[in-house]
Amino acid sequence: MSIKLFFFLFLAVLITFIAIVMISPTAKTKAMSLASQLIAKKNISVKNNIPYGPLNRQSLDHYQPKNGSTQKPILIFYYGGGWKSGEKSIYHFIGAELASKGFDVI
Repeated sequence: MSIKLFFFLFLAVLITFIAIVMISPTAKTKAMSLASQLIAKKNISVKNNIPYGPLNRQSLDHYQPKNGSTQKPILIFYYGGGWKSGEKSIYHFIGAELASKGFDVI
């Protein structure tokens, strides 16, 4: 397969994926969950649903490397949704990947 054909097919699949995700919120949730499952937890520790307020949705997840320095850079990740939609669990893959790179992620 030539590089041009491969690039064209890759681009077509990517555009189709983006279109499906943009049209359907359910597809977006499924796509993000699939991405989370594809990224393995590489030597990280995850603490889920740490409350920071009295309401059910007022909780956070903490991702951190299992080994390494005790002084790690901290990243605070806010997922999109305008406080109307979405769930932090959909974006697990981001916290897991950044933690595997040595960051403390909240």
